[in-house]
Amino acid sequence: YEPEFYVPEYLRKQAKSNKQASLEEPVEEPWNSLFLKKIRWYIQDLQELYRAMTEKGIARELARGILPQFMKTRFYWTVPRVSLDNFISLRTHEGAQKEIREFAMAIKELVGYRGSDKSLRL
Repeated sequence: YEPEFYVPEYLRKQAKSNKQASLEEPVEEPWNSLFLKKIRWYIQDLQELYRAMTEKGIARELARGILPQFMKTRFYWTVPRVSLDNFISLRTHEGAQKEIREFAMAIKELVGYRGSDKSLRL
């Protein structure tokens, strides 16, 4: 297993109206490029530390603790239809965070989601 990481194309500004919302507007240069460069550097450095720790016999579940939250997660999901409807409805809303909107849209496409109307169900 080799961890994979998500790094955004650009860093978005924090919205003033909501603690969890962001604007589609990127952070000004040179800060955007500088911070992205540092993020990539830290990810690479921590991956090397993770590899060194596991090679020395440290349990993977402990070594993973040093990996950044940008690490991608793989999981298996079973979900009742009503929960899928709620998830899609809430997470594709324009007020949802960009990454979760992208995730919800990918799920819609992956499962062939056509809406919560019973006549349109899979």
